[in-house]
Amino acid sequence: AAAHMGRLIDRPVERQPDGAYRVQTGSTRGDFVFLDRATLAKRHPGVPLDGLPEEGGVTLALSVGDISLAALTIGSKACVASADAVKVAPAEANGVILELCSR
Repeated sequence: AAAHMGRLIDRPVERQPDGAYRVQTGSTRGDFVFLDRATLAKRHPGVPLDGLPEEGGVTLALSVGDISLAALTIGSKACVASADAVKVAPAEANGVILELCSR
């Protein structure tokens, strides 16, 4: 899937240290990251993966200017909150992992 995306947008595929594959889309756009279920679980410890499809887009990661405000806004919907990120489980975020990260 990563190789196919790379061909579609004429970008190289980069293997990540954890076994995932990344296809950069441009300087100010988000990247596509392809990984298996085990790597997904390692990247999102504490996030229940129930209900996620076996293939397809499963995470929306957004950078925010104020992670504390993001955590306050998400409130009890967060299943993981740290100084660097707030994560919402797919069951609470329309079927995807919502990850809000500090810039």
